[in-house]
Order: sequence, then structure tokens, then C-alpha cells
Amino acid sequence: MDSDPIVLAHGRVLLNSTPEGATARLLEAVPTGSYLVISNATTAIDAERAAEGAARLNARLGPARSTLRSRAEIARYFDGLDLVEPGLVSMPQWRNPDDPLVAAVLAGVGRKPG
Repeated sequence: MDSDPIVLAHGRVLLNSTPEGATARLLEAVPTGSYLVISNATTAIDAERAAEGAARLNARLGPARSTLRSRAEIARYFDGLDLVEPGLVSMPQWRNPDDPLVAAVLAGVGRKPG
């Protein structure tokens, strides 16, 4: 394991940029009118509790990891897309805006414009 702080920082950047880059490449390949559906655990809703839940989950996942993202980080996946109403909201509200349940997961649907 490398403990050089510069190498570690570079590795973190690569790990964080790879899912976003993969999504952009996927969207380049799909036709106009295609939809992208994203749901991601978030720090935007009850951050402390979400972090505790992610830590418990990560302890069981082994090398796989649950990654909490901010609203802005998740919203970037929809850059260049038309965001479908109700937009980027807590997952239960996406299906039913009146649902009183709030989850620390943001969900959204974007449509590739033409």
C-alpha cells in the first residue's frame, strides 16, 4: 500500500472521477431521447445518519464501497440532460411528491435532448 499523500490524493481523484466519466461516455453512445436514471446515497439529507449507515454497510461490503455524494455531485451526472419533474429529490418523493417518507438517497431522471 502506498502512503505517499500525493499518490493517495491522485488516486482519490481518479476514483471519484471514473463513475462520472463512465456516465458521460455512456450518454455519448445512446440516441437522442434516451433516459438516464440515477439514485445515490447523499450527504444532503441527514448527513450524520447517512454517514453512519454508509459506514455500517461498508464494513460488510469488503472491497466494494457505498459512496455518499452531495446534491451538486449527483446533479453533475445530469449535465446536458433535461431533468424530468420532480427533478433531483429524495427517492420516495420522486415517485410520489406527497410521500412523507424521506430517505438519504437522491433520485432523478434525465432525458438526452435532441
